[in-house]
Amino acid sequence: MYNHACSPGCIIQCSNTWHRPDGKEHTSCVEYESDWALGANCGIDDLDDIAEMIQLCNAWGLDTIETGATIGVVMEAGVIPFGDAKGAIRLIKNEMAKGTPMGRILAAAPDLPARPLG
Repeated sequence: MYNHACSPGCIIQCSNTWHRPDGKEHTSCVEYESDWALGANCGIDDLDDIAEMIQLCNAWGLDTIETGATIGVVMEAGVIPFGDAKGAIRLIKNEMAKGTPMGRILAAAPDLPARPLG
């Protein structure tokens, strides 16, 4: 991960770029809220998978915190297992991003899918 200042004089330098194992840029920026929502909240600890989900959310205009909360609801309901990073990526890529009926429900907000899923 490469951290840099978002503006001159910033001493925290939380703006960052996450790179793939081959050195190419994967996503920017992995913010702590996104890392928590798509990571610890869902039992996912692989930063490459979290970076992929952040990149997908950024590409499709999905809020990373709400998406992470929604995936947590889906995991709690047993649709995919807790900690299933590849399943979470598939939900974002194949359902939410494509606007399938399930994807539209998931992309609406965490409370909407929670109702029918219990």
